[in-house]
Amino acid sequence: MKRRGYVAALGASVASLAGLTAFAKPDLLLTLGKGTRGTGDDVSVTKSIDGEEVSYLEETNEVRYPTAYAGGEPQRYATEDFRTWAKRRSAPVGSTAVLSTIEDRLAVPVDGVGKSVGRRVLSTVIFVEYLLPREENGYPPDLSFQKVASATPRTVHATVVLEGKQYTRAVPVIARRSNQGQPN
Repeated sequence: MKRRGYVAALGASVASLAGLTAFAKPDLLLTLGKGTRGTGDDVSVTKSIDGEEVSYLEETNEVRYPTAYAGGEPQRYATEDFRTWAKRRSAPVGSTAVLSTIEDRLAVPVDGVGKSVGRRVLSTVIFVEYLLPREENGYPPDLSFQKVASATPRTVHATVVLEGKQYTRAVPVIARRSNQGQPN
C-alpha cells in the first residue's frame, strides 16, 4: 500500500513540475522533438473568410458552417463558438505566409521545401519541411537546411476575420528535415 502512495505522489509531482515548466517557459516544450525553431523575424497574415456557406451568428457568438455536402451543395451545418472555430482556422491561415516569407528572405525559389500544420507537445505549430534527399529529387542542393531555418519566421501572427469579428493567434514555426514526408 505504501508503494502505491509513493507512485501516486511521484506521478503527481512530475505532472505538476511539467505543468509549471509549461506555464513558466512554454517555448521550452517546443524544443522537444525533431526540428529547429525558426530564427527569422515574426510575420503577420490576415484572412477574411467570406462566402455564403460560413456565417457569424452575433446573438450567440457562434459560427455556422457546413459539415456535409451532396452534389457540391451543403446539406448539414454545425455551429461552434467563434473563438474555438477561429483558433482552429488560424494555424492553416498562418501557414500560407511561411513559404513566401522564406522565399522573399532568401531571394531564391524554395523548391523542395513544404509546410504543414501539426502538434508539438501541447502546442499547435507550423512545420517547414525541408525535403530529403535533395539531389535525387531534383531540388537545389545549394539551398541548405541552415539557410532555410534562418529565414523561417519564429512565429506567425495569424488573424481570421469573419463578418467583422476577428481573432489573432501567435503560431510557432519549426523547421525540420523531412524524408519523403516523414520527419528525419
